[in-house]
Amino acid sequence: MSQVRSHLTHPRFQLTEDEEEADIMWLSRHIKDYRKLSEERPHVMLNQFPCESLVTTKDCMAAVARRVGGGSAPDWLPETFNLQSELPQFVKRHQERQRRSGPHGATPRKTRAANQLGEDNHWICKPWNLARGLDTHVTNNMDYIIRQRESTPKTSAPPLNNGSLYHGSRGPEPRPPGPERTFSLDHLDDYQKHFTVMNYSEAAELKQDSSMDHICVPPSQAEVFQAFGEFFRAAASRPAPYGVCPYPASRAIYAVDLMLKWSTAPNGERWFCQNLTRVQELLP
Repeated sequence: MSQVRSHLTHPRFQLTEDEEEADIMWLSRHIKDYRKLSEERPHVMLNQFPCESLVTTKDCMAAVARRVGGGSAPDWLPETFNLQSELPQFVKRHQERQRRSGPHGATPRKTRAANQLGEDNHWICKPWNLARGLDTHVTNNMDYIIRQRESTPKTSAPPLNNGSLYHGSRGPEPRPPGPERTFSLDHLDDYQKHFTVMNYSEAAELKQDSSMDHICVPPSQAEVFQAFGEFFRAAASRPAPYGVCPYPASRAIYAVDLMLKWSTAPNGERWFCQNLTRVQELLP
């Protein structure tokens, strides 16, 4: 609500904390009782769609994306396993990659070369629905990955290894908020070296620039838009609870973490109720 109070200043709008008297509901929690709202308050506009968790949680997103690929992951999504329901499949894939990378996997010195050949066996494990790097781990140890299931439900996918970078970093000078250190696939616990928006720690070094001059349009922009369209069409291709449902009073904004790999397609991840603070500050 603080974001709305700070930035919604048009005199036509009157803010209220009481959901019962609101004509527009902007909520950061999932709305579940759409039937009741449609029957009793059909005029109330919402910032969500029914079953939209299918596109905002990592496990469901991977499952929906496979509809695009006819059962396998499309080019724009890394090979992803649900460690709760697809552990045997993950173990098989891990062992296949391990045999190609050697008995102990790629060593740190050989990591980049191994990745170029697709032989590296590191995996990034992420909770289904947490953000800001919480409980996220990168490792090539299968025992360690299996133990991750005991904390929170997770997905596992190979991390991006050859991203499109500007002289080793995520953006040209002046850079938007991003890592200040050159990206590489060693020192996996180095917070500022890896792909993240870097706006979570007060001690983090940030460079903020409100101008748009340094933003360039990638040659693959058409492919990016095509991937967006494929994904959302797949998400809406089946009725609830297997698909995102139409609701006349729903309007929603989705954010995408998009990373480009050299000579390959973009890889993405989608957020529910994304943090709009920096957008509001830099592009009011």
